[in-house]
Amino acid sequence: MKGATVEDALESARDYLASDRGRRARAMLAAGMIAAAPLVMRIPAVRAHPVGRLLALVGGAAVVVKAAELIRDWEPNLPVDAS
Repeated sequence: MKGATVEDALESARDYLASDRGRRARAMLAAGMIAAAPLVMRIPAVRAHPVGRLLALVGGAAVVVKAAELIRDWEPNLPVDAS
């Protein structure tokens, strides 16, 4: 990424996430998060951390699942090329 700007990198990432491969990657990430959420919330280090305690208080597994669903269902708004 020599000479590329942060904006170029973000644009490339957005283009990838909007592609068919990116959609599949988002779906796999979301499925993994949904499957792992109950297990992750049982890890003592997670429960001992202040953020982990807050997540447990508000139903951590449900919050992680909701975040995974948002990742899975997100569709970037790509500009339409006029050319």
